[in-house]
Amino acid sequence: VGTVTGSGCTANIIRSSAVFCINAERLTGIGATEGSTRIFVRDSSVKTTGSGIKAIALGGFNEDTFISIGNSDVKAELRNKVNTALFARDDNVTIDKSRIRIVVNGVEEERSFNVIHERD
Repeated sequence: VGTVTGSGCTANIIRSSAVFCINAERLTGIGATEGSTRIFVRDSSVKTTGSGIKAIALGGFNEDTFISIGNSDVKAELRNKVNTALFARDDNVTIDKSRIRIVVNGVEEERSFNVIHERD
């Protein structure tokens, strides 16, 4: 979902279930590979799996990515050479009553995202 050659992307996933399987040298599950990315996930379940040299789950390949996840479950399991599932700075990711689990190369990523409310 997004763009490979465009200058930016805004993606809204609302009341949905989405499964992405990424197997490419350089690709993102949701976002713009170049330029800015805004991702909003609400009341949804999103799972991304795959592998590639630069295969990432969310956002683009720079820090101009903003992600907001509300009342949702987001899981990413990837194998790649960049050792991350997203390039967004931690302070550009907001989590509200949601779960996010990121596993890259078999290791769970420890990130310090902005958590507004913990999930019950």
